[in-house]
Amino acid sequence: MRKDKGKLAATQEITYLILLAVIGLMAFNYTTMSGVEFPEWLRHLVLLAAALTALARIIFDRGCSWPGLLLGALLAGLFFVVRSRSMQGYLLELAALILGAQGIRFKKIVKVYFAVSLAALLVTMGLALGGVIENLVYERAGRTRMSFGIAYPTDFCAHVFFLTCCWAWIRGRRIGWAEIALIAALALFCLVFCDARNGAACLLLLAAGLSYVKLRRSAAARKGGDYRMNRVVSGILCGSMPLCAALMIGLSLLYNGSSSGMVTLDLLLSGRLELGRRAFDAYPVTFFGQFVEMTGLGNSLTHTGEYFWLDSSYVNILLRLGILALLSVLAVFVYASTRERKNGAWERLFILAVIALQCMIEHHLIEIGHHPFLLLMLAVSGAGGARGKSSDGQALPEQRGTAP
Repeated sequence: MRKDKGKLAATQEITYLILLAVIGLMAFNYTTMSGVEFPEWLRHLVLLAAALTALARIIFDRGCSWPGLLLGALLAGLFFVVRSRSMQGYLLELAALILGAQGIRFKKIVKVYFAVSLAALLVTMGLALGGVIENLVYERAGRTRMSFGIAYPTDFCAHVFFLTCCWAWIRGRRIGWAEIALIAALALFCLVFCDARNGAACLLLLAAGLSYVKLRRSAAARKGGDYRMNRVVSGILCGSMPLCAALMIGLSLLYNGSSSGMVTLDLLLSGRLELGRRAFDAYPVTFFGQFVEMTGLGNSLTHTGEYFWLDSSYVNILLRLGILALLSVLAVFVYASTRERKNGAWERLFILAVIALQCMIEHHLIEIGHHPFLLLMLAVSGAGGARGKSSDGQALPEQRGTAP
């Protein structure tokens, strides 16, 4: 009987990971210039399969965390409710994947997502550079910005950023100096070829944070202990996403075009504050979201309508999906960050904090086509919260002292 249950669990897990790869590819394709459109019947079939797999995992996984499951179910239900209101793509698929991640090691999820998305990005770049699909090239202040087959240069760099976060998550404390140097090189690539300042800055910040933790771990190991981050600093990192959300929403609400300081800050943020204020003036804040008409610059080099796009994920989710959806998404990241803090996985805690910063400026927080980190809600963390183990499940040396 136990052997049969083990086979059933393994089959469910493999099915989930296959569906994750399929949905990830479909959502990724949505961000490209490929021109491929999947028929609605196929999307409905994949969604049904994902929903049934999620239901099976919830029923047969006896070790489920009921508080986490309730939050995951709330988030999935909210996505179902707001899908028709907001017109946000792949929300229902994301909801099914969140629930289906119950009991699966998140590292497995990230590995599958990373492999599939990296392959898709490299193929897309090759097709764009080879002239098979359109490679949109924009100009800004005399600087060339290439999209490499993605709908917009910053969206391409967002793919690079989140894939880098996935790789850093997989590597954890084992990440090496050569890999950190590669992250810095990717930042330079995004700046030179795409003029994507936010993407480049976040990649550099990620490289700097990983370097700092690596140095502190090495210093602690020489003393026979293991590095423990200062509780105040790690607590701030755990709350980084609510802090970033409050800051961006607050600044947007307070924006005043007659204030030179606010105008200067808005210029540094590429007009995000002014656009946010316009959105709050035009649309009410609701519990369950609404349709917000937006006109962006992606998918074409020529546009006739007035530009109006909510780039900040927090403003975007608040107005399009509503208060409850934003609070639920923030709760997922706080919960996940707190779990990594408990595990002593400082690299992963820092990754989540940099994602929070990145989403202040860009709108990809709830897009499964860009990253899998919302699936952290019900997935199993590396150490399962066990004291004295790393987030990779490895025993730690005796922990001594506390440092920033």
